[in-house]
Amino acid sequence: MDPLRTVLILLLLAAEVLAAACVTQTISENPGSTTAAPPTQSAVQQSPGQYATTIALPGSSHPEYFRMDSDVYNAGEVVEFYVVNEGAETLQCPNLQKSYAVDKMDHGSWVRLPEPSETVSPLISYMNPGERSRTFRFLTTNWTPGKYRIAFDCGVDREFTIRNVPPVTAP
Repeated sequence: MDPLRTVLILLLLAAEVLAAACVTQTISENPGSTTAAPPTQSAVQQSPGQYATTIALPGSSHPEYFRMDSDVYNAGEVVEFYVVNEGAETLQCPNLQKSYAVDKMDHGSWVRLPEPSETVSPLISYMNPGERSRTFRFLTTNWTPGKYRIAFDCGVDREFTIRNVPPVTAP
């Protein structure tokens, strides 16, 4: 075997090894392939969506107030968001601590999910122009694909989509 042919074969083998490492890394980072029980709200860690995308949000009230990394998530990913009052008016919030709830579109109507949501306290608070909420996170393990909406208690909401991605299996 001549030296040029040997070098070419070694380069091809190295390329295959690198390609296999990339596939293995993608599989191990796939949040949809886990079967562990969902962590509690306090144990949820930041996990950005696998891709960033924006969709039309015709039913949302001031979606521009929400800061999220995407509008489309895979089931099992962490949704992380915060709200900034981008308007000139002060928002009135019916709770002392700003909170949220999540609704799911079901046959044309929004249905409130029992979890996740924040505990509310029955006092009024305000969100001044330019003011930012704390960062909220929730896990979407075992959620069904569909349209969801985060309803922030200061009168703004934003829709997002959960899509079903089949688990990736190793070859």
